[in-house]
Amino acid sequence: MQPDNTRFHLQPVLLLAGLYPFSCAWLEDSDAETPPPTTQEAVQTSPDLTSKTVEAPPAAPPAPPEPAVLTGDTVVILGGPEKLTRVFASMAFISDEDGADTEVGPVIREVPAGTRGIWDEPVYGMLITFGAKIKFADGTTGYVDINDLGLLQRVVNVRSDDTLNVRAGQSHKTQKLTEIPPRAPVFVGGWDATSPAGCEGMTGTEKWWSVRTLDGVEGYVNCRYVGEF
Repeated sequence: MQPDNTRFHLQPVLLLAGLYPFSCAWLEDSDAETPPPTTQEAVQTSPDLTSKTVEAPPAAPPAPPEPAVLTGDTVVILGGPEKLTRVFASMAFISDEDGADTEVGPVIREVPAGTRGIWDEPVYGMLITFGAKIKFADGTTGYVDINDLGLLQRVVNVRSDDTLNVRAGQSHKTQKLTEIPPRAPVFVGGWDATSPAGCEGMTGTEKWWSVRTLDGVEGYVNCRYVGEF
C-alpha cells in the first residue's frame, strides 16, 4: 500500500566546524509530482542559532456536514437528473358541475429531483390527495403536486437474509436496477403512497409502485414490500 502523502524526514547533522545542518533525506510517494523541498524551505535557522522554525502542516479539510435526519414527514422531489419541479405559492381543491381539480397559484421556484423537505399539510378532496405544502431545508415553503413527491416509507416483509429488488418497470420480468436491504428507508411515489385503495385494493401492474432509493435510483417495487416508516 502506498503512503497517503509525501513525508519528509529532516536529518540535521552537526558539523564540527559550524553547527549547521548539512543534509536532508526524504521518502517520497512514487506518484507525487511535487519536488522535494530544499533545506531552506523546510528549516529556517534563526540568526543566533538557538532555535529553528518548522513550517506548520496544512490544515485538515473541514468535516463533511451531517446527513439530514429522516422522519416520517420527510419527502423528496422525484424525477430524472434534468427535471425541475415547480413549487407553487398556493394550491386548492375545487369541485363543481364539471368535475374536480386543483387550482394553483404562481410558480415561486423550481427545484431539482432529489431535493428533500418536510410534509406540512395535504391538499385533499374526494378521498384523494392532490398535493401538499412542503417546507424546504432553507425555511421556504410551497405547494408541490403529489405526482412529483416521494413519501418516506420502509422495506417490510423481506427476510433478514434477503433484499428487495427495484425494477425498471412494473413487472418482475423487467431489468433489476438495484437492491434494498430489509427495513431500509425508501421513498414511495406520492400518488401510490396516498391511494385510498392501498396496496390491498390494487391488482396487476397497479401493485408495482414507483420508488426512489436514498441514493437516487428510481424504479418500481411490489407494494406488499413497503410500509410506513
